[in-house]
Amino acid sequence: MRRKERRRARLKVAVVGATAAGKSALLARLLHGRFVVLHKPTDGCYRHDSAVRLDDGRKLPLELWDTPGKVPFADIAQGYDPSPIDGADGVIVVYDASTAKSLGELKKWVKAVRKWQPRNCHALLVGTKLDLVPASTGLSIS
Repeated sequence: MRRKERRRARLKVAVVGATAAGKSALLARLLHGRFVVLHKPTDGCYRHDSAVRLDDGRKLPLELWDTPGKVPFADIAQGYDPSPIDGADGVIVVYDASTAKSLGELKKWVKAVRKWQPRNCHALLVGTKLDLVPASTGLSIS
């Protein structure tokens, strides 16, 4: 099997962002269908295996990587073996919409993703905790 064919045999996605942005909770919701309140920060890179069903009924293996927010993105990209970024098809940048600190750090994370993401890797920005944003801000979850 050629490299390109092997590469398409699974989808690899890294989830990155600031500490307490809700990365692990987002993954728990996606993987297990339930919301989990997490109090302990993620202390390393963790791989979660799942699958997505394609329109034709086939299942595509999905490799989701939960990463620590306290670690600089360059260290995540280069400092772990295996790297959650190397060979990634996508990077999800998560931020906590209810805190100014998380919003302030967002530019740093987006800049780092642009610098380190592999070629042909897509990036997605996801805001979490919108239910905690005061109605006076104009943001809504609808």
